[in-house]
Parts: sequence; structure tokens; C-alpha cells
Amino acid sequence: MPYIRKVFEDNAEMQLVHMMVGSMSGEQERDIASALLPYFEDPENVFVISSDFCHWGERFSYVHIEQSISPIHASIEALDRRGMALIEAQDLAAFQHYLRETKKHHMWPQSDLCSPQDD
Repeated sequence: MPYIRKVFEDNAEMQLVHMMVGSMSGEQERDIASALLPYFEDPENVFVISSDFCHWGERFSYVHIEQSISPIHASIEALDRRGMALIEAQDLAAFQHYLRETKKHHMWPQSDLCSPQDD
């Protein structure tokens, strides 16, 4: 977010809206999508969407490993790339299946769960 603000610092007309979402139910997802749809359809708007895929380790209560891939960092990267590919493909059903299968919680504010561990 600070970078986006810096890029547009000379544009007084530009409004930046910061949204942070975590795990949501299907109904909540539909409500958010319905509320944002008019803004997505307006060509005057620009959306920058980011997700933090790096919350892995005991301190985050998430240690899923793809058994067929090693070392661990390669397993984590493969898992994240799979999720990113589904997002890029805009395949909601497949992405939801991926989240259930891996029990992965993307876009979840994790900082309150951190403890000083080296994992």
C-alpha cells in the first residue's frame, strides 16, 4: 500500500480505498462481490489485488506439505503457485476446492498469531 500511495502522490483526484479481507463464507463472498461489481464494471476504476501466500510454519498453525515435492521451500512454492494459477484463471470453484483440500487460509491477517520461532 505505501508504494501505491507513493506512485499516485501527485494525483490529488485519485482516491485509494484499502480493503483487507480474511476467510469468508460463501454468502459473505457473494455480498462483497455484489457490492464491488459496479466498481469493477466502471472503466475509470483500477483495482490492485494482493494476497500474502507466505504464512507457513508452526507459528501460523499451518504446515501443509506436498509430499511429492521436496525440499520444503519447493513444496510451499508449488502450493502457492497452484493457488495463484487458480486465481489468475478466475476459477472460483477450483480455488475453493484448493482451499478446502489444503486447508490454506489466504488473505488472513496473521500478525496476531506470530510468535518468535524459526520455521
